[in-house]
Amino acid sequence: MEAKKIAIIVANVSAGFIVVLVGLGMLPFPLNIIWGLFNVWLWILSPTAILWAKKKEDARKSWARIENQ
Repeated sequence: MEAKKIAIIVANVSAGFIVVLVGLGMLPFPLNIIWGLFNVWLWILSPTAILWAKKKEDARKSWARIENQ
């Protein structure tokens, strides 16, 4: 399961960089910065934060299970 999560993160970050670079190349100056920041948040930061929070929650549940035994 861990390899699957790593593959998802790598694919998501790669796709995010492609989308950001295309937006930076196609749009004029003020819009490309806004577009780039939005897509960095949407494609890279949000999914990574969600997976990180899920990992912390799973760790917390496993500690609770150990304490209850």
